[in-house]
Amino acid sequence: MNVHVLSNPHRATSPIYADFDPFAVIVYKYIENLKHKYNFIHYGLEGSKVDCEHYTLPNNVELFNKAASVIIGDMKEPHDLVLCFFGHENKTAIEKYQSELKIIEPVIGYTPHGVFAQFKVFKSYAMMHYYYGMNHRIDNPYWFDAVIPYGEDPNNFEFKTDKQDYFLFFGRVQPEKGLYIAIQATEAAGVKLIIAGPGNPAFHGYGELPSHVEFIGFAGPEKRKELMANAKALIAPTHYLEPFGNMIIEAYLSGTPVITTDWGAFAETVVHGVTGFRCKEFREFVSAIKQIDSIDPNNCYKFAMANYTHDVVYKKHDEYLQKIIQIDFYRQ
Repeated sequence: MNVHVLSNPHRATSPIYADFDPFAVIVYKYIENLKHKYNFIHYGLEGSKVDCEHYTLPNNVELFNKAASVIIGDMKEPHDLVLCFFGHENKTAIEKYQSELKIIEPVIGYTPHGVFAQFKVFKSYAMMHYYYGMNHRIDNPYWFDAVIPYGEDPNNFEFKTDKQDYFLFFGRVQPEKGLYIAIQATEAAGVKLIIAGPGNPAFHGYGELPSHVEFIGFAGPEKRKELMANAKALIAPTHYLEPFGNMIIEAYLSGTPVITTDWGAFAETVVHGVTGFRCKEFREFVSAIKQIDSIDPNNCYKFAMANYTHDVVYKKHDEYLQKIIQIDFYRQ
């Protein structure tokens, strides 16, 4: 049995893109953690770094799918699995095989409009329930669906309990990520804020930053490791329903509590009063900043180790694939 892996049609599958394109590295991690159990066949762009059989496809979505469809048609065996990591942008590659192959979307953290497969794995319950609402499935959910969160390697981070005197905003520097709230709440609380990530506050009305803010810009793996380990807290006041929020787990593995909004996946990843605080009012953000020393860094680390390491997450992915292979789902 083969497991055909349709990857990102816009960027090569490689860990070198981890800091600015999670979709480009998530396929790499999946294969790397499960290659000992499955015969993966990867379909991706030139420059992909995967330890399995690989086919290089054109850097154009339409041509990518046409080429993949032909190769899958030649390679497929009865009951093969197809993993579509990019939702509807992989769809046309396997449309004519849906009756004979098992089609899976294994890491849904994108808009529900892009979901099409029979077998679906969501990054959070927030995303799964969002999909059900959008598709009028509230009274008829699927037995074939699952929720498996994002996983991280603890070795990529440094756990520290002794923190420096700053708070960290880490990620895309955009208003929808809560840039204004992070700046204004830290100013009201009288603490230092470091902003790190792609983008620039100057593009969003901050031609001159307040004196308590330091803007670093893009931070590579080593700088990210340092910033996460030394921050008193990560502040992530995202406006929209965050599908998961990888930076939360990165903070926990650094022993760093988090301050977030109270919707999306944060309701699942942030234990209020234990690993951080979830807020819905400006005064709650300010209060959370002032109370952050009440959060034990050890609680953050233990929570991440119990729920979000590669060992934990990919064991769940393996169990899910085995259910599909065996059709081990509830049937009336």
